[in-house]
Amino acid sequence: MYFCRIYLSIYLSIYLSIYAHARARAHLYTLFLVYVRRCQAKTSTASSEIVVAMASCGLLAKTDFPLYTVRALDEKHFLVAGGGGPVKTGVANALEIFDVSFADERIKATSVTHLDTGSQAVMNSATYSDGRHHLLAIGMDNECHLYSLKYKVVQTEDKKSEGEARHRKTKKSDEKENSKNGPAKIVTFDVESLGLVCNESETEFQKVVQFSPDGSLLFTGSTEGILRAWEHSKLKIAYQFKAHSSDIDDLAVCPNGKWLVTISKDNSGIVWNAKDGKKHTDLKWAAKTTEQYRFRGCCFGCVEGDKEKINLYTINIPSRRAVKPLPCYVTKWDCTSFKSSKIEKTGTEILSALCVSADGDYLGLGTISGSVSVYISFSLQKLYHVPASHGIFVTGVEFLPTSSSTRAVTGKHDFNLLSISPDYMVQIHQPSEGWFLRIEVGLWIITIGALTILALIIWLLGILGY
Repeated sequence: MYFCRIYLSIYLSIYLSIYAHARARAHLYTLFLVYVRRCQAKTSTASSEIVVAMASCGLLAKTDFPLYTVRALDEKHFLVAGGGGPVKTGVANALEIFDVSFADERIKATSVTHLDTGSQAVMNSATYSDGRHHLLAIGMDNECHLYSLKYKVVQTEDKKSEGEARHRKTKKSDEKENSKNGPAKIVTFDVESLGLVCNESETEFQKVVQFSPDGSLLFTGSTEGILRAWEHSKLKIAYQFKAHSSDIDDLAVCPNGKWLVTISKDNSGIVWNAKDGKKHTDLKWAAKTTEQYRFRGCCFGCVEGDKEKINLYTINIPSRRAVKPLPCYVTKWDCTSFKSSKIEKTGTEILSALCVSADGDYLGLGTISGSVSVYISFSLQKLYHVPASHGIFVTGVEFLPTSSSTRAVTGKHDFNLLSISPDYMVQIHQPSEGWFLRIEVGLWIITIGALTILALIIWLLGILGY
């Protein structure tokens, strides 16, 4: 019995240590941040100052057109799109796909595909992947264009290797080197147009677009408040109706395909049945404030990667400008009752963009003053913040999927967040690798210490015969 208890305590310690590292690291980070902020409160130090010091961001890519939408295609490729519109100012309207790589001890993005979209700027986009290829939907004025994106490997000439070859002494070594490495290869995309669907009026612009999780339906929201569901393979409408009295600013589709949420400038948020478009309920924001707020963005996120456990997240901004700046909020909603379960202030910078990571652990936020932040999703604690990362408002944020292969390219970071703006720049945001390492070491020491004490208590109880 005595040895069984010791064995059980050791097994429990190892299990909890592994679980804490693999499944609940974000929870431990939150506890650490809460502790830091309590210490800061005692010393009257702003919590954002320490968070900013832990931040790391940099220019990843620059385009020749203003950017309005960004989408991650896979762990190494992302798409951006935008443009200068119909005015002939020499500013292009285009979409561009970049490949992310690591060279000269830094991350860089190389353009691998570029598509000119004529006189129309791309204002919104959505993607769907079947595991092999991608479907792309882009909104331009009152039209939604559909494209197929297929991977294609092409060979390129490596100028550096050619230059080195001129200085080699023997032809045999040249032949061996060429046969060993071969021509350099890169992955590009074949872009094929699949057609387009249009709103009924030329003045009814498309504001937002999303695919259903299985890719069978395409949802669009317009400036007239009309929600449409399209059978995009047949280029025909499945259903349409006036969902709001003003612009549909954003929409989100539940990962299980059951619910669809729309938010509007009319201050409302509504949950619909995604299959038939029937109304399910209203989102009733329960923040304790006398000011009027409206929804600005919405997205669904899994809980620890489990698609059966889902939360809804929204950002809420003041409906009017006040003399004294009002705070903005990020809200977490329970998807069984669609009631808010947690509301946190984000500061007085007006929020403009929202996204959630694929594993559901992090939220990315952008503001109209160009700042970018990352929050832990389950606690809504601010983990990362860079003020004025862009020179103008942030139009989109997107997490790159994270895996072992991604970390080989981007480094051992818990997240890699992309942000875009009409300033033509794509920024990449990562937590300071050294900071996370120090936190992990500290958390491991605390965890091991606590578990050692627990094991000793169990051991002593065994000796005393309890």
